[in-house]
Amino acid sequence: NDFKSLEDIDRKGVRIVVNPGGTNQDYVDKHIRYADVIRERDNDATLQRIRERSADVMFTDLLEGNYYQNKEPGVFCVSTRSILPDTAGNKIYMMAKDNQYLLDAVNSWLSDENRIILARKWQITPE
Repeated sequence: NDFKSLEDIDRKGVRIVVNPGGTNQDYVDKHIRYADVIRERDNDATLQRIRERSADVMFTDLLEGNYYQNKEPGVFCVSTRSILPDTAGNKIYMMAKDNQYLLDAVNSWLSDENRIILARKWQITPE
């Protein structure tokens, strides 16, 4: 399949796989009207559907998309770096506020320098 736009994806005969919960399912539920939606139990099952070619498209965040595109070239590809409507989200980390050691470790891990090192190690593009 040659998808150049969301309109190319949202048509009869295109198989979209989605796992329950989160912004990916919200996007599919709100914006996909015509494509065939396959609901899987978890993210591993959605990825396997793409590998087996029993689904054509899955929606995911850019970090995960880049990771799998680099890990399995020829199987996965990121079609856009644009944020899809209604999918913007932020990650948060919660911990006990009296655990200064853990707080310092997490803040160090989240620093720009460490993000770049980790991105190179795992062959992903830092956001």
